[in-house]
Amino acid sequence: MNYPESQLVLDEIKKAKRILLNCHTNPDADSVASAFALNEVLKVHFEKDVTIIYPDGLPENTMFIKDSLEGEVVLKKIDFNTFNFSEYDLFIALDSSSWDRVRGGGNNEKIDIKTIVIDHHHTNTRFGKINIVDDAMSSTAELLYFIFNDWGINPDGEFNYSFYQTALLTGIINDTECFRTKVADSKTMKVVSDLMRYSSKDLIIQNLYQSNSVTTLKSVSDMLANISMDESNNFCYTYINYEEYVKNNLESFAKDMVADFFINSVNKTDFGFIAVEKQKNEISVSFRARTDFDTSVIAMELGGGGHKIRSAATLRNIKFEDALDKILSTCRKYASNN
Repeated sequence: MNYPESQLVLDEIKKAKRILLNCHTNPDADSVASAFALNEVLKVHFEKDVTIIYPDGLPENTMFIKDSLEGEVVLKKIDFNTFNFSEYDLFIALDSSSWDRVRGGGNNEKIDIKTIVIDHHHTNTRFGKINIVDDAMSSTAELLYFIFNDWGINPDGEFNYSFYQTALLTGIINDTECFRTKVADSKTMKVVSDLMRYSSKDLIIQNLYQSNSVTTLKSVSDMLANISMDESNNFCYTYINYEEYVKNNLESFAKDMVADFFINSVNKTDFGFIAVEKQKNEISVSFRARTDFDTSVIAMELGGGGHKIRSAATLRNIKFEDALDKILSTCRKYASNN
């Protein structure tokens, strides 16, 4: 047994008739892939009524995962303030460190439903009745791999159930940035080796990273136009305010590309960030580390969270210039203490 809580989670699943899963606000591929994988197991293996709910749009480049699944995927974009949770028995919150990450809008108000948390962020607030949180995992997808094994569900097991591997491998590839991060250790690679027997790494990489539109690439270019270097504190940053975002019709997915492949690749830096004002006076900022620098302490001070190497925060009800000053001063505070 990898996690003693696995049996407790399984007991709750068996008792429940209608189950909700989530994709967190501003979802990445690990969020979507983890929800799809658990949806598959719950629907096909346990024959449960499952709905995946989310507050924001889902990345189009993750929809290919559905083709690898046997069970139906029911997706529902909702307003968490008005949705009727009483019609469901159980909510499993995935890849979400807090209620704010689940529902967005800076709202940490608890939802009146029995909640289980499955996550890999060390900043997780343990907001569930049962919490399986392991920050040694590369991704929530990798964590689910071991939980499924605890439930006796694996390709070589008694059930020979192999319809969730593409989803799990997608989540791992995304959160390890194609195995570039230090968290992609030998344990992770053993999991990847197992999953690759039933799924195509090349298909996943093609969809996640090699299916960009020209518009997306132009958005990346615009987001990099303001890139600057703070040489005294060894970090770089770039930003887009609301006027530029709207004027240039930028794609939100481009922000993730800039974060994952550019701001953590600048020579002589420890970390970097990109700040984007997609709505007036609401600034989303993503941090990425190039070294062992802990970006999560910066994100947490700004009201967010995440991992050492990947973290994020959203600043609300603040002018863009003030938000950028606040982000920079917080970065400099922790960079000088590093």
